[in-house]
Amino acid sequence: MRGFEPITERSTSSLNASIEIEPLIPCDEVSLNGIYLTLNTNVHPRLTVDSTPSKLLIGVSRCLLGDGVRFDGGHKHNRYLTDVLGEYFDWMRFCPEVEAGMGTPRPALRLADDGVKLRVVSSDGFDYTDDLDSAFERREPDLRSAGLRGYIFRRGSPSCGLYRVKRYQDGRATRDAQGVFARRVQTLWPNIPCEEGGRLNDMRLRENFIQRVYTYHRWRSFADDTPTLSGLFAFHAEHKYLILAHDQRAARTLGRMVAHAERVTLADTLVEYESQLMTALSRTPSIKSQINTLQHLQGFVKKHMTSRDKNEFERIVHQYRKGVVPLITPLTLLRHHLDRWGSDWARTQVYLSPYPEDLALRSHLTA
Repeated sequence: MRGFEPITERSTSSLNASIEIEPLIPCDEVSLNGIYLTLNTNVHPRLTVDSTPSKLLIGVSRCLLGDGVRFDGGHKHNRYLTDVLGEYFDWMRFCPEVEAGMGTPRPALRLADDGVKLRVVSSDGFDYTDDLDSAFERREPDLRSAGLRGYIFRRGSPSCGLYRVKRYQDGRATRDAQGVFARRVQTLWPNIPCEEGGRLNDMRLRENFIQRVYTYHRWRSFADDTPTLSGLFAFHAEHKYLILAHDQRAARTLGRMVAHAERVTLADTLVEYESQLMTALSRTPSIKSQINTLQHLQGFVKKHMTSRDKNEFERIVHQYRKGVVPLITPLTLLRHHLDRWGSDWARTQVYLSPYPEDLALRSHLTA
């Protein structure tokens, strides 16, 4: 027996052990329908799922969780992921470079453009492109069946970088590429929320990503069950003002799509709705659009508000516009009035609470 950790009370109650899907690699394991359960923590090719039933499953670059799998044997541990989001998300850890058989430490990699295809080449001249492609194809079924609700990549990596990765051509470097693994993930799952670990330090991007993750989860839970036309109507109705805050034009387009859904097959409507929904939510809301949404929702209770109530709400919204208070301040006041006088439909708008409130994300959204 090697590499086993003691089983804690938490792991026995929630099976919070690592689930490693690695039938090709011998290790101390118990097989369950082809899935290998192990607590091995050594650095070697693996696709690990840290899973509890109540959490959403997010794919993540292993180095961001503190695994020493980088080319120099180090990591890029992101404490926000492990210390905060770890309370809400389970992680499917994946390092395509280790998965492709590269050791740790190893020569650094870079993207080289040969005019036909982006190649992944090491500093000692070895081409790992085919190895990385094979590693992805080998693990693709596991990724497909996992039920991922999002993916967090390592910034700048030639395999995992999502934005502005260095591309070398004719001796010059240009930051306009995407890591080969990140590109494959987005090609196969174009609607899944993706972000880079470093960009989550930006509060607007952080809030937007987590909001998209929970919305995508609600959508897939609906679409993967037994979706009906009435269910689609209900989903859209609950998310109407969330969509409006991100993109008014998309809100109108999606509204028309749902209204005319009987004219086409439900399956086609669901595919198109998901695509346009997640595209709309990828646009970070502006201060103006947030205020517009708040004022729309205020309309459901305005006739019940006294002049003093209205003046107070306008004052708080103005303070939010000027950056004096965060979004949560006018939102909390609005929810107070909706709880007193609002309709059930208005009170159940997802915009009012799109993710667990303990994350306190809107407490940091200011102008």
